Amino acid sequence: AESPDGGFAGELKRLSAARPGLSGFAMIPGNREAFTDRVALAEGARETLDVQYYIWSPDTIGNLLADHVIRAAERGVRVRFLVDVVRLNRPHEALAHLDAAPCRVDGDLLPTLIDMVRASATGDADAMAAVTDRLAELGFLGYAAETATAAWAMVRDANGEARTVAQYARRAQELRDGIDVHATPVFAEARPEVSLSRREREIAELVAEGRTSREVADELIIGVRTVESHLARVYVKLGVRSRTELADALGLLGVST
Repeated sequence: AESPDGGFAGELKRLSAARPGLSGFAMIPGNREAFTDRVALAEGARETLDVQYYIWSPDTIGNLLADHVIRAAERGVRVRFLVDVVRLNRPHEALAHLDAAPCRVDGDLLPTLIDMVRASATGDADAMAAVTDRLAELGFLGYAAETATAAWAMVRDANGEARTVAQYARRAQELRDGIDVHATPVFAEARPEVSLSRREREIAELVAEGRTSREVADELIIGVRTVESHLARVYVKLGVRSRTELADALGLLGVST
């Protein structure tokens, strides 16, 4: 918060001026102090107020603080809010606020996150997949892993075609395996696992190496029809349609071919 005429923010500015080139932080020891300090910042703001939260719960404290922030905005303070409402399964509420509030959107990340809110609110898995691709291109792999997981959940919950569900699951698994997954609400849900039985994996690896069904059957001492049956299940589980795609999919699962 910026308060040119003094107050808490003014004191912080004076402290900063006395230590040029340095940054700092203050440890707040208790819940009561944390709440009163935040209210003081909101009440003392005259020009800007930046609020960043991972979780903002709609409880008594959350509602009281929101009231102070809204009052600041009503008296002309420029309020910038970053809170992961979508992660709390409240995308419609987030979208309503985005539509109602006049805002300017800068850069590449924020417009993409707004698209994420819209995709989540409408349950549009394809739009969420597009958001995933943009986030990955921008280098925000943590966000990309979350949106890929959300897209997979949308397709799964909509009883999508098994092959499509598997394709979304593979994308989500690829991104999740590439980062250190933290215990966020999105990741706390069921993890999209793509797994093969021992026999399915054996057959898939041999086929991906270029073996024919007859060659696989002879090596494993099983029938050709058994090979084809297992292979059909593998295709559905991995969301692939050809032997070339199969090799790529196995690569994502960490299987060398």
